[in-house]
Amino acid sequence: MDKIMSYLLGGFLVIGIALVLIYAIVMIYKIIRKDIRDFDKKAEVEDTDEPIPQEEKYPYVLNNPIMSAKEKSFYRAVLPIANELGLTVFSKIRIADLLKVPNNISKYQTWFNRIKAKHVDFVLVDNNMNIKVIIEVDDRTHSRDDRKQRDNFVDNAFGQLGLEVLHIYSWGNNYGGVDLRATITKALQPKNEAASPAPISIPADSEGAEQKTNS
Repeated sequence: MDKIMSYLLGGFLVIGIALVLIYAIVMIYKIIRKDIRDFDKKAEVEDTDEPIPQEEKYPYVLNNPIMSAKEKSFYRAVLPIANELGLTVFSKIRIADLLKVPNNISKYQTWFNRIKAKHVDFVLVDNNMNIKVIIEVDDRTHSRDDRKQRDNFVDNAFGQLGLEVLHIYSWGNNYGGVDLRATITKALQPKNEAASPAPISIPADSEGAEQKTNS
């Protein structure tokens, strides 16, 4: 009988300790969540255009160069083609500046949040500043699951509006053997005239892929 009571007391003790630990973990979690919420609220308050004292030193530095080596190489390749076609090249454009969410859309903020921090590598526009071609210069990082998910979202967002996002794979300067001028010219054709684009083959691994800074 004494052994049974001893086992029972030991069991209750273990259960009591476990409950105390669970309670402590829950309380710590709540405190951390509250601190995060308070930090977010503080950040929202600080994200304003209120005047800053003139004597205060700003913490910014120039982010030069604004393109990676891969992006600069592609820019130099695409610029003469764009000039021939009467197009202007812009780089690192925020998707929220290319797409807008109508004010009457349900879950407006949710849809806007999906595009507010994403960018595309290059946008070609006509003389009226209308979007004609969108180009992403991809490397091997785009084979990751998170990048695939991001790319699928961007492709669908523009694709539903009749704009195909051109994905040019870059290892070195040959862009997977793609004829840039022919590819861009084809993308400019009205969709009812353009044939289905052939898949762009990914070349064998040659150079180490450079991590892109765009979202």
